[in-house]
Amino acid sequence: MSYQTDLPVIQNKAHNKALKFLSYRMRSEKELYDFLVKKKFEENIIQKTIQAFKEEGLVDDRKFIKWWIEQRQTFRPKSKFVLKKELMSKGVRRELIEEVIDDSQDDYEVAKNFFGKKKHRFNKYSGKEYFQKASAFLQRRGFGWDIIKRVLHDENI
Repeated sequence: MSYQTDLPVIQNKAHNKALKFLSYRMRSEKELYDFLVKKKFEENIIQKTIQAFKEEGLVDDRKFIKWWIEQRQTFRPKSKFVLKKELMSKGVRRELIEEVIDDSQDDYEVAKNFFGKKKHRFNKYSGKEYFQKASAFLQRRGFGWDIIKRVLHDENI
């Protein structure tokens, strides 16, 4: 068999590996590209595979951003700043992130809802120590000081 006759077989193998990779969770285009490079597929095979998945709607960075934000808001809320950093590390273009993320998340509401669910952790503290622990908790999630002050003020702390 020559390289030309092996091409459809290799293309199919790349398609199947990519499909399995996508079956675990949504991925950005860059994540899929890096995965196929790691599996040592040639550039033309990788590009054809990614293009096929884009046409099928299985790889779409805009959908990926929305999904990522939804997952974070549900399970591990983070500020817009942290979400942007995470998405850029996944290879999503900054312009696309800015466009989608600005419409989808209000840091104050996310911080308020998240703190509302977790404030019982701080019941053993009082006064200044409660404030310090609660504000540090929200800071670690990437929320700015102005948001933290508003949330804690609304909680009468």
